[in-house]
Amino acid sequence: MIDAGGRDSAKVFERWSRRQTDRSAICLPDLWHFLDACQAHSVQAVVTTSDPRAAPMTRARGMTLIHRPASTPSRPGRHEDQFDLAHRKIADARRFSCDLVILNDEANPALYEALDAEGIGIAQILRRRPGFGGGQNRLSERLALYAARGFYASRMVALLSASDVISEDIDQLAGGTTRPIIEFLPHYQASLFMGLPPVALGASVLNICFTGPITAEMGVFDMIAAATLLRSGLKMRFHICGEGAALDAMKLQLAAAGIAGHFRFHGRVTRARLRRVLGTCQVTLVPTRSESGEGFGRSVVESVLAGRPVVASLASPAVSYAPRAVRVVEPGDVQGYVDHLAYLYYDRQELGRMAEACGPASAPFLNPANSLTSAFGRLFQAVAERRPVDARFIRVTPIAPAA
Repeated sequence: MIDAGGRDSAKVFERWSRRQTDRSAICLPDLWHFLDACQAHSVQAVVTTSDPRAAPMTRARGMTLIHRPASTPSRPGRHEDQFDLAHRKIADARRFSCDLVILNDEANPALYEALDAEGIGIAQILRRRPGFGGGQNRLSERLALYAARGFYASRMVALLSASDVISEDIDQLAGGTTRPIIEFLPHYQASLFMGLPPVALGASVLNICFTGPITAEMGVFDMIAAATLLRSGLKMRFHICGEGAALDAMKLQLAAAGIAGHFRFHGRVTRARLRRVLGTCQVTLVPTRSESGEGFGRSVVESVLAGRPVVASLASPAVSYAPRAVRVVEPGDVQGYVDHLAYLYYDRQELGRMAEACGPASAPFLNPANSLTSAFGRLFQAVAERRPVDARFIRVTPIAPAA
């Protein structure tokens, strides 16, 4: 059993049942990976969702989707909501005689102790760094992490980790004795960015792409500060793909700094739109801040897949998976972003070399053996054979800011 959350779960389930991929999506959602792995390993699965468009119960190809309304909005905070959610999921696991329950990264495994006591296995997908939940009750978050330590150390069937940084966080949290960790990478189709033009090395304007949530944690105000310093030194244009809480504040700051004309906002983009934007850009900027708690950083990968070098903060774990195509700075180092962008603007040979490095760097993200589907498969096979799960760690290359 897995909880798919509330966003588009019903649509994904319906598309999967008909084998109709969403051609506007950039990569497959977690639920699709889960369902594919279940089918490949003859696993009957129950998927719960709070998606209001879901029917009370839908069955397709051996899988069951159940609508479970979200907790009442009057609850004081999401950590309190977890008690109610855990109670309902435990009841569902008993009702459907589940052998394994897979939690998302917002769940506190300590709340599912009753399942462990009854011999029902618990696994968890971790896409965010533990301890960076974004909630307002930081004390509650710290207490939840403390309560989860024992599960991470000895009681989970496995942990599915989106990066080496998350794996290290969990290992430290558990005191160096961790249940098996299966790392996975985002998986993309080779055709996603096929046919894009090469990087325009001779262009007089440096077109810079930013993709992701428009929030302070993702570094959008550091980007504005860097653009303000760069405007007198080079011709530039920033292409912003995404939405978020800081959008209005960002536009106000751009206007106040007198650089609004250097920015183009594309909103939340489809696959086709992202292709067009990246096709016009020579480089991507990923100014993620430390407080974001980002567990991977897909914008780094998508830029590399498109053959576009990246200037990024070390707070984005993805940089270690494509070091030759990325130049990194410390989080919040505005001058570092300025220096690297200016360097690539004036040294087109280096820009071309980094663009060439994008091809080899893309390989791990095109390999289905590294995917979440593969991670689920490894977990399901071990559970079916009643043996310990084999851990899997994906090799990374440590990277540091240039001297």
